Formats: sequence, C-alpha cells, structure tokens
Amino acid sequence: MDERFRKVTDTATRFHGVVDRVALVAGGIPERTVRRWVADGRLVRLGPRSLTPAGTPPSWRRDLAAAYVDVGGHGFVAGRSAARLHRIDGFAPARPELLLPADRRTWASVEARVATTGRPIERRDVMEVEGMRCLRPERLVLDAPLFRFGRDELEHLVDVAVRRRLVSADRLRARAADRHTPAVPGGRLLIEALADAGVESHLERRFLTLVRRARLPEPQVQVVHRQGTEVIARVDFLFPPDLVVEVAGHGPHASPSALRRDAERRTRLTIAGRRVIEFSYAQIDEEPTVVASQVAAALERRAGAA
Repeated sequence: MDERFRKVTDTATRFHGVVDRVALVAGGIPERTVRRWVADGRLVRLGPRSLTPAGTPPSWRRDLAAAYVDVGGHGFVAGRSAARLHRIDGFAPARPELLLPADRRTWASVEARVATTGRPIERRDVMEVEGMRCLRPERLVLDAPLFRFGRDELEHLVDVAVRRRLVSADRLRARAADRHTPAVPGGRLLIEALADAGVESHLERRFLTLVRRARLPEPQVQVVHRQGTEVIARVDFLFPPDLVVEVAGHGPHASPSALRRDAERRTRLTIAGRRVIEFSYAQIDEEPTVVASQVAAALERRAGAA
C-alpha cells in the first residue's frame, strides 16, 4: 500500500472514518493524487470537503464528522447531534446539526442542518467531544429552538440535563431571559420549558400541569428534608408546610429491598411531621381530575386542622 494512503486511512480511523480533502492537500498530498484516489475508488466523497476510505461502514458519527469537516472548522456540533455526543438519551440518529456564527452563514454541508446565530459563541459555551467542537449542555439548551425542537423534546432535554447536573436550572433561566431568546422561533417554548426546570421527569411536569389546571397552590420541587444535619429524603413535591407528594415510585414489580427502603423513608418523613401521599403513573395519566381533587382534599384538611 502507498505509504501516503496508509497515513490517510490511519487519520480516518482516528476521526470516525473521515478525512478532510483540504487538510490532505495542505499536508503535502497533491490535489491530483487525491482526485486519483477518488477516481479509482480508494476514497469516497461524502461532501464538499469530506472523504472516507472505501469500505468504511456508515454511522451517524461518520455523517456528523463529515458535516463538521465540510463547514471548514467554523461550525460547532449543536442540536440533537450535540445531545447525542453528551449521551443525553431520547435523541435518535438523524441529520447532523451544526451551529455557525452569523458571519459564516455561507458555509454549508449538503448532509447537515445548519443554523446560524448572532449571539456570540463564547469559550465557556464550547468543549471538545470526540475530536469536534461541541456546544456545552447549557448553550445546547439555549440554542435548541434554532433547530426547531418541539415542546416534548425541549422539556426532555432540560429535564435530563438538570437531573444529570449537566446544567443549572437557575443559570439557564437567567441566560434565557435576555432579549434574544423569546424573539427566535421556538424561544417561547424554551422559556416555558425552563419554567419547571428542576423537576426530574416528564411525569413530574404532568403533575405540575394538573396542579395548575386545578388552580391549586404551587408546590416546591425536589425538596431535601433533614432532621438536624441528617438528610432524610429528597421528595418530588412539597406543598408547604408539610404535605409531601411523590409520583410513580417503584411500582408493583419493585424488589423487596426497594419496598423496604420506601417504607422506611415514608416512616422517617412521617416522624419528622410530614404527610406523604403518592400517585402512580397510571393515576396521573388516566385520572388527573381525581388526583387533583385528592391533593385539594389533603390541603383543605390541613387548613381545617390549623
């Protein structure tokens, strides 16, 4: 094998099966040699600049790396592609998504969905992931509307990122409150998704929705209860001063040890002066009016006792 071509294949192996035609020429391989390799089938053209050695298996990472190469190093992995690189579940392989500064809007890849932004892309917003410049989770969330994330996608992205401590809910709300976010298409959806940032699941968001529709008091979310300096539990919702609401739980197929831990947890919360009620997924999904009435009854009972 031509030693130069072996180096090309080594480079491709290290970068998801992709090499940059411009970088090859800049590295000393004549343009005519690269064209010959393409003509004889040793290299396959993926995009304007991206090439792959023949026989390289296709993958979503290869497609993403090709799109990244095609925009000449000016782009940042963003949108659903960035979510996948950050291992945020729920985002299936799709067309690569890249963010470009506004002054680079003429760059494009035939295989990618490219969005541009006039908002400065700062060093704090970017990190390298798998050899590509990628938006950090916080900036990924803020720019998700540019890639037309739907409401469910936005809520899922926010909830997972907050739950995994990839982002701070308070910082997200503060940065999203600037004059840019509501003005972009989908920006209002992001503001609404961030309103409940801090809950840890779609089910918890649904509980909050039914609470608001019933015009019940707004509960606190993910509240840590302590007895002295000891942490007793972190609960899904607290209606001050003492009503704790938990949603889903372990369900009917929980192990004996999990059921025992739940019972101990409820007991400790009760001893600490909390009242605990629980609702299953099915109750919240199928009987939201009943759930709301039971919460209202528990709140009224406490008010009557006071």
